[in-house]
Amino acid sequence: MILFIYSSSLFIGFLAGSSSMLQPLGFLNKPLIVQGVASQEAQKKSFIVINSIEELDALLEENKGKKILLDFAADWCTSCRELEEITFADEKVAQKMSEFVLIRADVTKNSDKEKALSQKYGVFGPPVLIFFDENSEVQKAKTIVGL
Repeated sequence: MILFIYSSSLFIGFLAGSSSMLQPLGFLNKPLIVQGVASQEAQKKSFIVINSIEELDALLEENKGKKILLDFAADWCTSCRELEEITFADEKVAQKMSEFVLIRADVTKNSDKEKALSQKYGVFGPPVLIFFDENSEVQKAKTIVGL
């Protein structure tokens, strides 16, 4: 019975244009909460999308002296969507993320350039979050792999 109800809600959500498997009927819930200024600013800040080592190296050089968050993600990755819709949307997380330059390595196509970028940082598949300090050095202890 539970499987039938869940399947039905997924089907209805699909017909309504929902792309979330966690909240297929989320379109029915209209948020009534007024967001604070900090979360609005954090949500305005979006990821810079890259696909190669060269693009990342250029951004790292351009943003020397700043903390950087590199998010390996793909369109087909359901955990990546969950990160985007739930974790990154959380007000406290969004506020903390505003301290970083946000870069997303889109590895959806799995092209040679994307494979090389993944190999350079030891990423076998998304989601992976890599943090760089102000000197553009990887903070291995802070790396997050999967969910």
